[in-house]
Amino acid sequence: MSLTPQWGQLPIELNDASNNLELKAQVPGINPDDLDVTVNRDSVTISGEHRYEDNGQNSYGSEFQYGKFSRTVG
Repeated sequence: MSLTPQWGQLPIELNDASNNLELKAQVPGINPDDLDVTVNRDSVTISGEHRYEDNGQNSYGSEFQYGKFSRTVG
């Protein structure tokens, strides 16, 4: 299994924790209550949305990514 994310995908870690697999994902700026985690027999999907917050300031550019995201590991 390749764990090399494509541009815009969530970076993850998958670890062997004795008799369990432990999946960690880096999702900065997202409230855990706003994440959807779906566990199936052969995969785990983490999805959510980075929402744009208009703070009233003029912006000259942004490299931030906004919108829905999803990552399936399986």
